[in-house]
Amino acid sequence: TSGVQLLVYAMMVESESVAQMIKQQILSSANFTNLVNQYALDQASKDVSGNYGWHPISMFKTTMTATVPYGYVSGNDTKAGDISANLSDNSSYKKLGYWLIRVNSMTGNLTAGGTANVSAILLASEQQALEVRARLMAGEALGPIADNLSQFNISAAGHGELGIVTSSDNTSAVFDGYVSNQNTPLGEWSQPLKDDQVYSRGGVWVIWIQDKADNMPLTTDDLSSLISSKENDWITQINNDAKDYVKSQITQDLLDFAIQKATAILASETVQTS
Repeated sequence: TSGVQLLVYAMMVESESVAQMIKQQILSSANFTNLVNQYALDQASKDVSGNYGWHPISMFKTTMTATVPYGYVSGNDTKAGDISANLSDNSSYKKLGYWLIRVNSMTGNLTAGGTANVSAILLASEQQALEVRARLMAGEALGPIADNLSQFNISAAGHGELGIVTSSDNTSAVFDGYVSNQNTPLGEWSQPLKDDQVYSRGGVWVIWIQDKADNMPLTTDDLSSLISSKENDWITQINNDAKDYVKSQITQDLLDFAIQKATAILASETVQTS
C-alpha cells in the first residue's frame, strides 16, 4: 500500500540544442508548463502539460507511452532534482518536420496546371536539416542521404528525387507553397522549411525528476492498477506453466501412437471418398 514514488515532469522536443536550452531554463526556475506549451512535441506530454504526477516507478511504464523516458525514470540511480541530458528517442513520432527542397525545373505556373521537377527530403529537426543542407551544398550525393535520413516515403524510395510534381499532389501547404512560388530559385536547395502538418520520427526527451519519496501511500487508482497487473502476470504464468507441462508429457511413444491413429483415419477417409 506504499513504497518509493517519483514526481516526474517530461516532454519530447525536436533536438539536443532545444533540450539543453530547456534544461538551463529549468535550472533557472522557469515554469515547466509554459515550456511544454512552447516546445513539447509528443501528445502524451501535451495532454498532461508535462506533469506526469506522483507514481510508483512501475506505473510510468503505462503513463509514458514511449520506452525511452520510462527507461530513464526506472533507472536505479535516479534522485530528486535529476534532469536528463541528450536522451534521444529515434522511435517516437511527432507532428513536425523540416523540408529541404530543390526545384530543378518548372513548366508553367504550378497553380494553373504547370509542373515542376523536384528533389526533396524531410528531416526530423531544424538542427539536422541545417547539417544535411551543409553536406549537400558541399557536394555530397543526395541519394545516400535521402536513403538514410528522409522521412517522406516517396523521397526515401526515390533517393531524394520526387520527379514531376503537380498542384494535385497536395504534399503539404508548406511544401506546395514553396514549390509553386514563382520567386523560388531553380536548382538551389532551400533553407530548412518548418512544417507542423507532417509527421517525423525522432526527438530528444527532457525528463525532470522533480521529487522523490522513499515511502509514500499509494493512491486508490495506482493500487488498483498494480493489483490488476500482478493478477495478469499470475494468470499468464499459470497458462505458460500449463503449456510447458503438457509439452513435457508428450513422449515419443505417444507421438508415434497419435501419428498412427491419424494416418489410419486419413486412409479410411480416402477409401470412403473413392
